[in-house]
Amino acid sequence: MVSFGADGPDGPGGAVVDGSTAAFRFISAASALSIITGLNLFTQNPQGTVVQVDHVTISGNTLHAFAGTGPGAIEVFDLTLTNTGGNWTWTFTDLAPVIHISGDGENTTTGPTTLDLSGLVQAVDGDGDSVTLGAGDLLVTIVDDIPVTVSGHGAPLTVDEGGLLTDAIGTVGNDG
Repeated sequence: MVSFGADGPDGPGGAVVDGSTAAFRFISAASALSIITGLNLFTQNPQGTVVQVDHVTISGNTLHAFAGTGPGAIEVFDLTLTNTGGNWTWTFTDLAPVIHISGDGENTTTGPTTLDLSGLVQAVDGDGDSVTLGAGDLLVTIVDDIPVTVSGHGAPLTVDEGGLLTDAIGTVGNDG
């Protein structure tokens, strides 16, 4: 994904860029907003109205994407960058339904929406040079779901009609 060259990745004792020495960090919130709105993501509010994901905040190593602002805002997803001993990983947390565009697998079990979030992250080397991840470096696939019947699960149910004195339509006894 990234070759840091002779400078190596940024880290403790390295270049301080925007108050951080992290080797991977988010671009500015303003630039991230442009990318997020360009994805044309939508969710649904409690009243059933479709609303666009149109607001971004960045808190430390987590980017939060919202539909709307203020008390009625809906947090749609979080993207978190994590450094564990120099090994960087990311976690995408889906917090609200993503409305899939027509033809992109809406209400199916197989049709995904793939989000390219690469442009939100930049790599920084030891002397502060940075590069934004290339297209396709950070992809998230969301599969819209519908209820699916699954066979072979649960215990079989039985009814002993012999104990019935009458049934729902008033018939006396059982059918034998």
